[in-house]
Amino acid sequence: MLEDLDMIGYNKRIDRPKHKEIMICLEWLASFHSKGFFSSGKGIWDKGTYWHLGTRLEEFEAMEESNLKQSAEKIDRELDLAKYQTILHGDAKIANFCFSSDSGSVAAVDFQYIGKGCGMKDLVYFLSSVLEESTIGKHSAKYIDHYFKFLELYIDKYEVDIKFGEIEKEWRELYDYAVADFERFLLGWMPTHYKLNSYTKEVTENLISNL
Repeated sequence: MLEDLDMIGYNKRIDRPKHKEIMICLEWLASFHSKGFFSSGKGIWDKGTYWHLGTRLEEFEAMEESNLKQSAEKIDRELDLAKYQTILHGDAKIANFCFSSDSGSVAAVDFQYIGKGCGMKDLVYFLSSVLEESTIGKHSAKYIDHYFKFLELYIDKYEVDIKFGEIEKEWRELYDYAVADFERFLLGWMPTHYKLNSYTKEVTENLISNL
């Protein structure tokens, strides 16, 4: 159940990953999520991630009145109602990935918030940990595409009996919901957090205007 990742070759930690290293983490997430479709979720949290609304009511109450606060329950519900639910890592930030010395492979740690949910929650959270305000709007689309490319590959490899096209359509539509959901948590927890930026604000405002 446990092993020393340093001893088996994953002894490299990276605070500011390069393009190659971001890509390999996205491939890990795609593989992990593909396997998660097989799980019933028994024995883990009913909902993955530590920022979902049901466990962050204190932060929700601390939010200033806004369109996002008024829409928070609907956003949370839409993510919960996703037809395709997998197992989420729940804290998939770059600090929780351990790389091989050549950055050619990666392992993950810190599964304390593992549970069921839409894979976009992990994806949004990961990208927020590796892309700054000046780059997230410019580069997020290619990283999302890369994730879905490998999600399709691993769904085929692991012979997951679901249609990839349906998953991709649903999850791409829920990506903005996951951005807004994480934005809601940050605004209630730490309104000055660096992960709150013009990109996430724009995505959130556009989503709410179309709800």
